[in-house]
Amino acid sequence: MLMDLKVLNFVIVFLGVLLGGYLTHIAREEVEYSKKYLKVFCLTLGFISTFVGIFFFNEFLIWFMVGILIAFLYRNIFFYIGILLIASLSFKNSFLVYSIIFIVFGLTYGLISSYESNESKLKKIIFNLIKASLVLFIPLFLLFFNVNLQAYVGLGSGGLLIGLILMIVKVKI
Repeated sequence: MLMDLKVLNFVIVFLGVLLGGYLTHIAREEVEYSKKYLKVFCLTLGFISTFVGIFFFNEFLIWFMVGILIAFLYRNIFFYIGILLIASLSFKNSFLVYSIIFIVFGLTYGLISSYESNESKLKKIIFNLIKASLVLFIPLFLLFFNVNLQAYVGLGSGGLLIGLILMIVKVKI
């Protein structure tokens, strides 16, 4: 039963992204005025998730640096969110904190990315968001490997933070 609720959290984060895309379709003008605040809010959520990792885990810094390096190679933010959700499954307090952060993040990311895609058709917006965020479910396969969960938290936090920074400043490598 508990595992079902935790997997349900992945689905809720995924649906938050789709809801953000739908809200952008409905209220495009409002998103235009608040776009820079939404980006700052996304980055703030990334910093909060990093500080949660530092607070809850000991060997965080080494894996955080590895996550930063990997983020320059693979930039899909939802991959790192999935890793953090998997790592937080073992710790009740951090799971609740990460769940709340990423549900709000999914909604905000959906608003920003669907606004910047300049699409006007709702089906196209939703399809692009589904394609981008399906990567969220890939880290569920990490449950089959017995790896130190602190490695997942550091990797996920480093990747998420760098991914957000690169997304906001639009760095192309």
